[in-house]
Amino acid sequence: WGRVPVDVHLVHPTLAARLDPHATVDALGRAAAVAHPKLVPMVAHGWEGDAPYYVTARPEGTALASRLKRERPLPVDEALAIARDLAAGLAAAHAAGVRHGD
Repeated sequence: WGRVPVDVHLVHPTLAARLDPHATVDALGRAAAVAHPKLVPMVAHGWEGDAPYYVTARPEGTALASRLKRERPLPVDEALAIARDLAAGLAAAHAAGVRHGD
């Protein structure tokens, strides 16, 4: 049995109070169904207590924000590759009816 590192994402209670639980869980389910090599897979989601949550596999490598703190500007070819990967992942999500909300 191997263990997979995950990140647990919780919605702030103030925001959660404005959300419809059923619609939110449905939207999370649609997002979880999207599989694309440039998207982090969602492995669980739901509503617990007063707020929704979702769990994603932890991506390998360095976060872009961390890299940008160390290295600015990025080389143009790398920045373009990142932008292409980001656009491909968003296009897959949008094609499945998922809208990124944060």
